[in-house]
Amino acid sequence: MGTAWRITASRLAAAACGAALCVPTTHAVAAPNDPPGTPSQAEVDQARRNAQAAAGDADAIRDRLDAATSRVETLEADAAAAAEAYNGAMYELRRARSAAAKATADAESAAASVEEQRIALERLVLAGLDGQAPYENLRVVIGGGGPETLLDGISAYSTMTEASEAALARYASARTVARTMQTKADAALVDQRARAAESAQAKRDAAAAVKAAEQAREALAQERDQAMRDVAHAEGISVQLARRRQRALEQLAQEAQAAAASPDLPDPGQATPAQPAPDPGGDAAPLPEPVPAPAADPPKRRKGVEAAIAYAMEQVGEPYVWAGAGPDIWDCSGLTMRAWQAGGRSLPHFSGAQYAVSTPIALSDARRGDLLFWSRGGPSSIYHVALYLGDGWMIEAPRPGKNVQVVPVNAWTLPDLAARV
Repeated sequence: MGTAWRITASRLAAAACGAALCVPTTHAVAAPNDPPGTPSQAEVDQARRNAQAAAGDADAIRDRLDAATSRVETLEADAAAAAEAYNGAMYELRRARSAAAKATADAESAAASVEEQRIALERLVLAGLDGQAPYENLRVVIGGGGPETLLDGISAYSTMTEASEAALARYASARTVARTMQTKADAALVDQRARAAESAQAKRDAAAAVKAAEQAREALAQERDQAMRDVAHAEGISVQLARRRQRALEQLAQEAQAAAASPDLPDPGQATPAQPAPDPGGDAAPLPEPVPAPAADPPKRRKGVEAAIAYAMEQVGEPYVWAGAGPDIWDCSGLTMRAWQAGGRSLPHFSGAQYAVSTPIALSDARRGDLLFWSRGGPSSIYHVALYLGDGWMIEAPRPGKNVQVVPVNAWTLPDLAARV
């Protein structure tokens, strides 16, 4: 963007020269008959050099401001990515908690089954003894020694019935299952603790990244004010005019950047290139099969798409807040999650998981209501998501310091993934 600013700034600086600085050379030499106060050639040359120096100073100031703006944008993008990483850590923590709860319940159920089999085995063996001498000894073995003592004690009896042997096998099997379930439960709890630590660290990282972006934004505002005063002084114009000119230059730079981007998205208004007429001479090649038009969305999905988009549009202007999922604060995946919830579909609050539970599609196949994703090389590194509106437009909760907005897809860096909910 600095190049565009420099070119335009030079033109504007030239236009800002006062009449005294732009006196043609042929009229610059003070003749004897010139009225008093007529500038000499040396004074005109010096004025011209001063104007050129002022333009150069203004360009340097704008370059400095351009670099500071780029740093802030980078920090804001990093903050948004850190916030989405926190969403991912929380998503994994919720899954770990669910897995640990299920594993613990399975282990408790298996332990209860062991106890049931132990009681059944005890009753069966005691009933078989029918008051014989070893009765009291067996009660001691079964009642107080635990599972290992029980097995050792029972194996000492040589007159086991087939029913007792079957009961013993069921008891042993239940113990094996219980041990396996307990091992899984222990591992799930360890994983849950690890995920909790990761989410806590991700939260700290996100908070630090957001704070850094906020501080950089505040510093940029101060630097911008000072830069506008410096430009105004260098070009001999008012600070208000310098600010208006700066906004115009930034707008030109953004438009140039958007024009240079080329998103691989369908453009309904683009006409299909005409095919060349067939050559009547020579062997006629078989006509290719016509390419079928993309199937239209079924009515139910269309209704869901419009409901999702309508919900998202109602949030335009509301602030980005990391981990926000409504009702009036949003991060990128929180907005798409709630939007599609209004459209009748459930999505996780994490852009990477939203891609995983949706159907991946080519960017060129994106339709109204599809999700657009930004990554650092693939699905495992997704850090941003937006809702596609069609015709090259999207709605998003962009990053800290911004509000929910409707922008062209090429307003920022281009998405590299897309998926259909």
